[in-house]
Amino acid sequence: MNILIVDDTAEFRTTLSGLIRQALPEASIEEADSQSGSVSRLVDHAARSDVVFVDHQLGKVDGIKLLQTMKTRRPQLPVIFLSGGGDEMLVARAFKAGATDYLAKSTIPPDSVRAAIKESLREQQGVARALRTRAMREAADDIRIKGYKIEYRLARSALSAVYYARDVRGNKVVALKVMQGFAHNQSGETLERFLREYESASSLSHRNIVQIHDFGFADDQVYIAMQYIAGGTLRDRLVVETLSEEQCVEVLLQVCEALEAMHSVDILHRDLKPGNVMFHDDGVACVIDFGLARHAQLTQALTVPGRIFGTPYYMSPEQGQGLGMDIRSDLYSLGVMFYEMLCGSKPYAAGSALALVYKHSHAPIPRLPTARARWQPVIDALMAKKQADRPAAPADVRELVYACKRL
Repeated sequence: MNILIVDDTAEFRTTLSGLIRQALPEASIEEADSQSGSVSRLVDHAARSDVVFVDHQLGKVDGIKLLQTMKTRRPQLPVIFLSGGGDEMLVARAFKAGATDYLAKSTIPPDSVRAAIKESLREQQGVARALRTRAMREAADDIRIKGYKIEYRLARSALSAVYYARDVRGNKVVALKVMQGFAHNQSGETLERFLREYESASSLSHRNIVQIHDFGFADDQVYIAMQYIAGGTLRDRLVVETLSEEQCVEVLLQVCEALEAMHSVDILHRDLKPGNVMFHDDGVACVIDFGLARHAQLTQALTVPGRIFGTPYYMSPEQGQGLGMDIRSDLYSLGVMFYEMLCGSKPYAAGSALALVYKHSHAPIPRLPTARARWQPVIDALMAKKQADRPAAPADVRELVYACKRL
């Protein structure tokens, strides 16, 4: 059993380690000083643990936010929350954020440590089993795909559902995306988009792009079996965590690499947003969901005046107006994401999709706060209103980023 202690006081970490060794001599214990690591590094550290102790006062790191982030990444991870004691509101917040147990730091006898660890493990294992059983039952009732054992549903949208599944032929875990009821309920255009996702992504092999393993039809269903990515989405991280400049730039550069690979074979993504960027266990960013992707040379011919696809918060002015797109349209969406990573909020907000489209086309380019103003040239370039004023390729974006790094 691997146990992680996250606290900013070396003396307390040593004390708690001793108590755990008394209670569970077989346990392997690691200590993490919150002062020497970012939230993302602490979360990555927790990914290798069976149980985590988290203090509520961690210097610059908020213990509640750290707890939330850990539970977002690994919902079944047992996290025992620590505090000085006596603050019922704090304890309530901790349980609401996903804590499996609570201990007061002032008095922690070995028996309490043992009980908290074992109860947390038992509770989380029970919850995990219940969720898997219920989800497997739901999945089994919904679909059957030959060659795949579906264990539980990961996500659902109006068009499709994504399942955690196992390829029984190779005993490999996959994310199985299924469009259900196509033959009776879906249009030819919807199938075209689904097929295009497979065709676009399967032609690429890159560490920052989700890998496609299989594609096929089953009864009136179409499915894509793709690489399972366990680290959650950028959208999830932005909800619970303020990213450092270093993290923001690293994600920007990795998504640039993905776009460069896509654009090298004339593929546009057309729906780049935080929900379509996921993270591997090692923290590497990966672009997913090619349902709106098109070959660049076909974009102009296939664009229907007055119709838009994508997410209005992140779409370029030309996409919002139903005009011709090129690789610089994806770069505009990347600029919106970079702004959101740096600031923790979207650059434009409005009460309707049409109002958002108008702001992307006509509102001034947003300004970064003073603390992160050195990245303003990147925002200005990527979010330029006219395509001709944006970088021509991801390589130009990297060059601009490196120039800003030197400021």
